[in-house]
Amino acid sequence: MKSTCTFILKGELTVSFDENTSVDRPGTEKTVTRTETYKAGDAFLGTPNTWHNSSNQGDVELVFMVSWIGEDGMPIRVDE
Repeated sequence: MKSTCTFILKGELTVSFDENTSVDRPGTEKTVTRTETYKAGDAFLGTPNTWHNSSNQGDVELVFMVSWIGEDGMPIRVDE
């Protein structure tokens, strides 16, 4: 998996994390251990192998930019 750097350009991005369950263990029940809301102008680093779910829970359009950081050929996500 790759790390990410995310920058919020407009709106708000709410991200729920499960820091206890690795994405390397598919089929494992997920439990939200932390929720963060990032606003326009905020940036954050995403940790590889950490399950998360992102959504726009605000009233305005969400625009954000993501850069994936890692070795060529590594997957950028795990579908479950």
